[in-house]
Amino acid sequence: MIPALPEAKQRFIRKRFGSAGDEWLNRHTAVLESVADRWELTFDGPQYAGGFPCNAIYPVRRGSELLVLKTGFPEPELFTELTMLQLWQGRSGCVQLVDFVQRHVVESRHQRFERRAVFLGKRCAHGAHGATVEPARSEEHTSE
Repeated sequence: MIPALPEAKQRFIRKRFGSAGDEWLNRHTAVLESVADRWELTFDGPQYAGGFPCNAIYPVRRGSELLVLKTGFPEPELFTELTMLQLWQGRSGCVQLVDFVQRHVVESRHQRFERRAVFLGKRCAHGAHGATVEPARSEEHTSE
């Protein structure tokens, strides 16, 4: 079962992004279900508290592997974060990216604009220093 996005985050997204926020919230659970099926994930608790009000980070498992799944309203910062995680992949002290889905739809006057990003990363033990986290092996990253 997909943990609910906290009401405070939903209110923030609706207030800040209006109808685009409503549309994103309406698709949020379906997107998470899709990537959970694709990556064979099980949700492992509620969404982590705090963080940027447009983002959601969930603890997940793939077998015995402890991971985090991150998504958010598609603001430029979310895509910048994904780019930086790709550039820093394999370096100690950085969250290790396991996989991601990134979707951009180029729009004309008669088509809808859509951007989406969902990241899967290694979960760090509470209190662990990033330098002690083993880098993930390189996997093929996909773009829907």
